[in-house]
Amino acid sequence: MVVRQRHPPLTPFVMAEPSPSGVSPYPPPRYAGATRVAWLALRRLIGWALPVALAVAAAAAGALLLGYPTPAATATTTLCLAGVVAPRSYPRAVGHRGAEGVAPENTLPALTAGAAAVGIVETDVTVSADGTAWLFHDETLDAQSNGTGRPCAATDAVLGGVRVAGGAAYGLANVTASLTRLAPALTAVGGGVDWMLDVKTCGWPGGPPPAGTLPAGVTTADAPADPDGCVACPALVGAIADALDAAGTSLDAVVFTSTQPSALAAVRSRWPAAATVLSRDAKAVLRPLRSLLTDFAPWTGGALEWRLAVARPDLVAALTARPGGRVYGWTVRGGGAWRAVGCAGGGWGITSFPNRVAGWKAEAK
Repeated sequence: MVVRQRHPPLTPFVMAEPSPSGVSPYPPPRYAGATRVAWLALRRLIGWALPVALAVAAAAAGALLLGYPTPAATATTTLCLAGVVAPRSYPRAVGHRGAEGVAPENTLPALTAGAAAVGIVETDVTVSADGTAWLFHDETLDAQSNGTGRPCAATDAVLGGVRVAGGAAYGLANVTASLTRLAPALTAVGGGVDWMLDVKTCGWPGGPPPAGTLPAGVTTADAPADPDGCVACPALVGAIADALDAAGTSLDAVVFTSTQPSALAAVRSRWPAAATVLSRDAKAVLRPLRSLLTDFAPWTGGALEWRLAVARPDLVAALTARPGGRVYGWTVRGGGAWRAVGCAGGGWGITSFPNRVAGWKAEAK
């Protein structure tokens, strides 16, 4: 038996009438679809980019009003750190504590090594019970030497027998050198060397100095409490003055630095024209620019921890723009930190390894 397949009835072809709206019922050409996709993509891009642009503009305006780096300045620094753009400056080098990565810090071997490598050395100055300027960083001898107690409570005879230990982080744990007085160090290192003398923590026994002896706007309110009055700011500065005179070192070859404004005030009360540099670490990074500049206003410049310098190029620029203004970045222990000081625009980099600076400079260019 043959089964016949049934077919659906044919639908007669009817010409479609144009729609009342005038839109063709047929699909658009391919190029029209591509144009629409491009237009939709552009609209989406505009919808995403516009809020971002407004946010960046608001951030820039807020930075200017509140006193923080603009996004453009931060972007430039970031590109510099990545090696995309050149540094804002190529710093000069200062040997930190002489050259603490080469020999025990603040000792004659370290100072000699730093001076030979870069011609500028930083060292820490405190005072003995006999009123002599000695080179030592810590408030007590215990951690970094074979001595005990506070240097300011020890006589010159006792301090003359102290040996300073090298830093274990620099492979110098078994290396020692004699504790050094400032005057013989100035003489032994020789002429033609610039010095950065870091005035250590000191107080003002008996109250503030007479009116008119400090720079405008500077007080001694920041002087820390020192129960036994072991280190007096005027006495420490007096000991430094005696050492400079004994060695015949010109004040033009010396920059004084301290974390303590009243210590710098003691320097200025002795030498009104002395170069004085206030030191600040990375904890100051969130402070508005106006507030920071108030702190630095009486002084020649700033010694900034390198992380603070690279995060606040606005502060670096403001300090260097002043007549004679100078900015030091500390403490540099590698090529990355050295480049960061240059990216921030600092003029000097205080480094533990002055003997490595030539290689870092070559890498930074």
